[in-house]
Amino acid sequence: DLLRAFAKLDRADARLFIFGDGPEGDPLRAMAGAFGIASRVRFLGHRDDIADLFPGLDVFVLPSLAEGLPRVLLEAQACGVPVVATRVGSVADAVCPASGRLVAPADPAALAAAITASLDTAPPVSPRAFVEQRYDWQRTLAAYRRITGGADVG
Repeated sequence: DLLRAFAKLDRADARLFIFGDGPEGDPLRAMAGAFGIASRVRFLGHRDDIADLFPGLDVFVLPSLAEGLPRVLLEAQACGVPVVATRVGSVADAVCPASGRLVAPADPAALAAAITASLDTAPPVSPRAFVEQRYDWQRTLAAYRRITGGADVG
């Protein structure tokens, strides 16, 4: 869906960086070629330094069909990067409503429109504050203690 969405973007200057590795790498590379976008797509494979790369992104896109609460959305936003993601699982809870955009899964046209809107409009606020307020360690530990009846975690 992300490659289909990227092919729909009317932005010759846009570049897509795909992080991760797996058995779909070669078919995705072939798809990028078939869509005529291979020269604008970089497959970066597995990276241990993704937090160092986030600040260089204009938008982070997670077009999942199924998710729980993906930490990568929190990490990207903590680096100040707005996100576009599909409304699945608990993704909506993890996306800053002031800077992020949510779309239905498996809808490349909607994904392309949300990416374009994110690139065309500077977010009114950094998503970092959203992450810090909702997902800081003290709040997380307090929630675990409530759930476990006060037992220590770790």
